[in-house]
Amino acid sequence: MPRSDSPKIKDLNRLTGGVFGLGGVFCREKSAALRAFRPGIKVKTIMISRNPTLCRCAFVLAAWLFVPAMPVQAAGRTPTPDKALDKTAAALAAHRVVYKISLKSSRAGNDSVTDAKGAMLYRFADVCDAWIVETNIFLKLTYADGGDVDITWSFASQEAKDGLSYRFRMRHAPGQDAVETLKGKATLGLAGGGSAKFTDQDAKLTTVKLPPGTLFPTRHLARVIEAGRGGTAFVADMLFDGSSLDNPYRVTASIGRAQSAAGSSPLFKDAGIEDASAWPVRLAFFPIKSKEATPEFELGVDYRADGLAAHITQDFGNFTLDMTPGEIEVLARPEC
Repeated sequence: MPRSDSPKIKDLNRLTGGVFGLGGVFCREKSAALRAFRPGIKVKTIMISRNPTLCRCAFVLAAWLFVPAMPVQAAGRTPTPDKALDKTAAALAAHRVVYKISLKSSRAGNDSVTDAKGAMLYRFADVCDAWIVETNIFLKLTYADGGDVDITWSFASQEAKDGLSYRFRMRHAPGQDAVETLKGKATLGLAGGGSAKFTDQDAKLTTVKLPPGTLFPTRHLARVIEAGRGGTAFVADMLFDGSSLDNPYRVTASIGRAQSAAGSSPLFKDAGIEDASAWPVRLAFFPIKSKEATPEFELGVDYRADGLAAHITQDFGNFTLDMTPGEIEVLARPEC
């Protein structure tokens, strides 16, 4: 197993957490997200970690991207009420997906990744006045020298449907005696801008300013879908997801033309989901604190109009992961 100060672990430290998470096959019981935001519900979250030296590591899998159906809104401007966007968000399907993770490509070298195996659970639930998203991850990376790294990570968020408040909780267990956590709340004002407060495992409080125009993940996803429908090819916005102190991010999205085959699968049909076209979206993430011209990481997602991601790839520079749905379940909507 590599040491925590090894190049392998340092590479992994660049993987930052987000809203499409992983590990669903290990968390079949009640949602950890509901436990975090609905006191009184008994739930169980299973965390698996076999590497006590593993530093914090996770994924960002976008439930997001922002683009109005009308002219492109420049990053930093205050969002205005958008009935079309609200309608698109309301039509997003509540669902649970287990993604299979594999290695798509890797750069050659002594520290190159030679194999990747894992699973990711993305759970998107409608609770009337908010959306709850749960992410759980389990991933094993194998390196050219024979060493390997096991990664486990969980994230839960609750986003108000008015787009003005957002609560989040992250837990990473790098070893038996060490647990890293972040939790907090972000708020936005009608006049634009806002703030987010993080509390870590040491009870240290960090406050981050959110620029005018900052968006939370689910409405961000609705924006991308609206952009695809409107034929918009490129958008840029500010995104806050609460998964790390690198937030918020400047996110750019390149949106391709809808492809009928991309959103179709026998797996969807078996779950009672109709075939639909999907837009290939390429996302690039730039931490607002960074002045680097290159993104910290990039993400490719084939998004359907109902919010389902038919395929995901995540590029970390020295290796790329491929994620395909292995199990899909449509969740019932509540009676509000």
